[in-house]
Amino acid sequence: MFPLLSNREIELVYLTLDEALGEGLVEITEKTDGGSVPELQVVNKSTKMVLILGAEELVRAKQNRIVNTTKIISIRKNF
Repeated sequence: MFPLLSNREIELVYLTLDEALGEGLVEITEKTDGGSVPELQVVNKSTKMVLILGAEELVRAKQNRIVNTTKIISIRKNF
């Protein structure tokens, strides 16, 4: 493991999953109608990124699931 060092300051603005769910800014659904255990669809309707921590439980689908890696969900962009 090697540390990444920089003299630049970067502000990382994000919501936790609980914050985003509480504000109705994240939508978690099955990826397909039949459902697939390892796959969910997450839609971020916020103007900030959403942080989902590894080992967090997702209860917004047909079956509860545990996230196996930490993820940052990017900001939704309309084109």
